[in-house]
Amino acid sequence: IIATFTRKYPEFIVKKVDAEDETNSYGRITSWRSFKARQERLRVLKEEEIPQNIKDIEVARGYGDLRENFEYQTAKDRQRILEKQQEDLLQELAAVRGFDFAEIKPVAGKAGLATTVTIEVADGSTLRYTILGEWDSDESLNIIPSLSRLAEALMGKQEGAQISIPNERGELQQAKLVKVEPISEEILAWTRG
Repeated sequence: IIATFTRKYPEFIVKKVDAEDETNSYGRITSWRSFKARQERLRVLKEEEIPQNIKDIEVARGYGDLRENFEYQTAKDRQRILEKQQEDLLQELAAVRGFDFAEIKPVAGKAGLATTVTIEVADGSTLRYTILGEWDSDESLNIIPSLSRLAEALMGKQEGAQISIPNERGELQQAKLVKVEPISEEILAWTRG
């Protein structure tokens, strides 16, 4: 039944992937800089914060009745938070991979991963952003993560397209995608850490 249904209605079973759609072809990626930062955060959690919390629990146990021991309860609450953070980091690091953005060859004039876009907002101001991986963000370099609302509004759009982008308050505003270009060497160096 499934084989017959698949042959007759392939659009319901098979997801068609656009060859130019970087988000599908590269999977979940981030820069090596951001990936290493998450790995370092996990190391600090495992080797410093969790062992310190275990010591804090032992010290707090020495203060007497555990039901009325504020220090013990606080340390146990902290233990749950640290364990949840560790679990989340492990899952994230297993799902997202470090990536060298030099490997991406953007489609000319099309916003996507590893592109720098220039946007003209309806009020006449010009904005410039670089779209990178899921965890990549740097306000001073105008780097935005691929999962941000702004990046999602831009992905796949051609130069000259009219778009709706979120402003600082999260409200949508009209804009025009003026220019799309590959990332600069400065940004590429940033991604490598």
